[in-house]
Amino acid sequence: MAKQFLTGLNLNKNELLNARIQNLTTAPASPVSGQIYYNSTEGTLYYYNGTSWLALAQGGDVSGAINNAIANATTDDIDEGANNLYYTTSRAQEDAASLLTGATLSNITITGNAVTGLTITAENGVDDATTDDLDEGTTNLYFTDARAQSAAANLLTSATQTNISITGNAITGLTITAENGVADSNTDDLAEGSNNLYYTDARARDAVSAGDNSLTYNSVSGAFTANTSTLATVSYVDQEISDVNNTIDALTTSDIAEGTNEYFTQDRARQSISAGDNSLTYNAVSGVLTANTSTLATVSYVNSVVEGLHIHASAVAATTGNISISNDLEVGDVIDGVTLAAGDRVLVKNQNTASENGIYVVQASGAAIRAADFDQPAEVDGGDFIFVTGGTINDNTGWVQTSTGVATIGTDPIYFTQFSGSGTFTAGNGLTLDGTQFNVGGTADRITVTADAVDISASYVGQSSITTVGTISTGTWQGNTVAIAYGGTGATTAEGARSNLGATTKYAASNTELAPTSNVVTWAITHSLNTSDVSVQVRDLGTNAEVFVDVAITNANTVTLSWNASANVAANSYRAVVVG
Repeated sequence: MAKQFLTGLNLNKNELLNARIQNLTTAPASPVSGQIYYNSTEGTLYYYNGTSWLALAQGGDVSGAINNAIANATTDDIDEGANNLYYTTSRAQEDAASLLTGATLSNITITGNAVTGLTITAENGVDDATTDDLDEGTTNLYFTDARAQSAAANLLTSATQTNISITGNAITGLTITAENGVADSNTDDLAEGSNNLYYTDARARDAVSAGDNSLTYNSVSGAFTANTSTLATVSYVDQEISDVNNTIDALTTSDIAEGTNEYFTQDRARQSISAGDNSLTYNAVSGVLTANTSTLATVSYVNSVVEGLHIHASAVAATTGNISISNDLEVGDVIDGVTLAAGDRVLVKNQNTASENGIYVVQASGAAIRAADFDQPAEVDGGDFIFVTGGTINDNTGWVQTSTGVATIGTDPIYFTQFSGSGTFTAGNGLTLDGTQFNVGGTADRITVTADAVDISASYVGQSSITTVGTISTGTWQGNTVAIAYGGTGATTAEGARSNLGATTKYAASNTELAPTSNVVTWAITHSLNTSDVSVQVRDLGTNAEVFVDVAITNANTVTLSWNASANVAANSYRAVVVG
């Protein structure tokens, strides 16, 4: 469920990471100015301008939006840069004038510019001359009938001929012969009609248009230009992405609804734990593990069978965890710090599958075999005892087998519990160890130790100053303030006691009907906790979902809540809890 914010969310210029705009197939109802959503059907991001929904960018992603923007743009949509300038008549005239005035001139002068106009003047000598005054050059030849006839003949004979044949030259004469009909004709031989027109660049360009105002089309040059006033630019899209990232960066897990990656709760943690085998019983509600006395040996049980132990030959080591019977008990393997040799006996007691427990004999390679004195049901019974002679953890420990009624080896469970541990106990402070007996160290005239009690010595020098108070059930305390170290609060007021003990109290209330002022409602709550160190939580009583509002600590006994609302807020819509 999404969290409700009844007031603006100020991310304080932090990034909004991994955010996703609301996905809808149609526009949301009752929008407000500036609201945005992503139309998942069209693949378009929309924003509301207070009157209508407008497309913010086209395409399902940034690349698509940019490509669509470019595809729909014309030169009318793009501002002119400093290098690639748009065509104008004045620029063309200016360039032509510059070309003419800057040309290499012979016997002629060109002055002026595109604004004032050009003046072209023939220089002295040429203006009164005729062709009779000039010698014929090698390129520009004078006209003669022969030259004209030869050029005409060459033009005719070299021309593309349709349905006609022209041969000969100006000297021998020309032969013109009409050929067969249309069979040898092509479009160059036919005049253009009114319906089937010939292709020209101008006609092709006139047949294309820009469509909407996303592009501008120049039918003279045939160029399309993107309109940046309606299409998103790269810098605009980059800024939008940066703004979204800033919003995402400020989010915490408190702002994000739980998905498939679930948040931690004690209940979930407890549900993820199990007892494993039947040695323990687990309560997933309380998280408490309890020993199963039907499978684990109790002190009273061991005491009852101690006189009837069935002693087996000792083992060189004992397991400390689950192992693989098939390959963890081979020569050279290490169990509890002991390197195994062929024929060594090993106590296996920690298997996940209890029926695999027992006494095994190490083999050179491959799976170990059960010991001959512990491989038949008649040889396995409650009270079976084995001593372990080596190991880092299990050295010098004795173990008793507690299962009864083992009918099938390898099927029925076998359990071992520690029975003895010579040398595994040490005396702590104030104690001494004599064999298997611990002794409490007393102090003359201070501590007296008897067979079953430890007490203050009757000859203790401070004995007369010690008074047993007992239970105080009546009366009024008239002494000094009791410090926290002695079970008191270290204070004389409730507020001081809460502060010293770090305790909190709370006040809860539901709203009365609230009327907005300038589209903002305010709700003053008098909690009387007499402290400004408070926190406030608000929930929607209709959904029981937490909502977020602006909170002002008015004084030590009052907080004021406010949020945006365009209409009256009905009574009992929200409930606030003040903790301080």
